[in-house]
Amino acid sequence: MLCVQRVNKKIKYIFRMTINQLFKEQPPTELVYRYCHLFGLSGVSDKKWFSKSDMMQHDTLCKIRTTLFDDLKKLYIDCKAKSYLTDMNEKSAITILRQLAKTLGYTVERRVVTTCNRRHTEYQLSKAIAT
Repeated sequence: MLCVQRVNKKIKYIFRMTINQLFKEQPPTELVYRYCHLFGLSGVSDKKWFSKSDMMQHDTLCKIRTTLFDDLKKLYIDCKAKSYLTDMNEKSAITILRQLAKTLGYTVERRVVTTCNRRHTEYQLSKAIAT
């Protein structure tokens, strides 16, 4: 992120580091765990599979908007906050989970499951594999 300051009629450029080109600062671990709890998970190390229908049962989107929206907005770079936090749906909530989990070394795995001739995607947090 680039900030510009005027000092004695000269322009001084200050570079600020961003985290994964998304966050202004490192997301607190406690915030990541609180976000995971809204999905019905006990934390980032929980191996439970969940789907978008599970999110609807837990009323995840409403809880994100009421409890963590302001914290996430402060954490994200302004342009990223605008793209991920406005008109939030299940897909963007999972994307945010993926981005937060990445800061702690975890990824969101997915699999497609077919039951009764209907396909749906399930998600699970897992430890990232170093390459």
